[in-house]
Amino acid sequence: NQPVITSPLSAYIPNSYISNLSTRLAFYKKLALVRTLSQTEEIKHELTDRFGTLPIYIENLLYIATLKFLAIDAGVHSISKTKHNITITLDAPVSGGAMALEKTLGHGVSVGNQQIRLAIHEEEKTWKNNLIKSLKGISSFREKVSRLIR
Repeated sequence: NQPVITSPLSAYIPNSYISNLSTRLAFYKKLALVRTLSQTEEIKHELTDRFGTLPIYIENLLYIATLKFLAIDAGVHSISKTKHNITITLDAPVSGGAMALEKTLGHGVSVGNQQIRLAIHEEEKTWKNNLIKSLKGISSFREKVSRLIR
């Protein structure tokens, strides 16, 4: 299952950047198949080499592609951002691991049974990095727990 990501970011490939429709669609397809950070970087370099400096909309699209594969790895069902927080809904409850996961993720994070909330401030520009860091932390936590269970 693909995680649902609800974001206020405008994320698309503008016609003014890649005018040829089939080329644009080919890049959308590549982005949909991304499964590693290095693949995202390869696409970024290819776009820059072929078409020049990336517009913010494509930077956002690459960011969302990165979120998707990190979310899959972390067992995330959905991510949504509002003005004051980011809510991550997990595929499965963390049950007794909630406190340990909260401690792992650090300050400004609240962990419930199946939801994680990251507090953000309106002016905060680091929310995107904090979300990536949290997804990596969730994934790492899941790996540790699964090793303990085996």
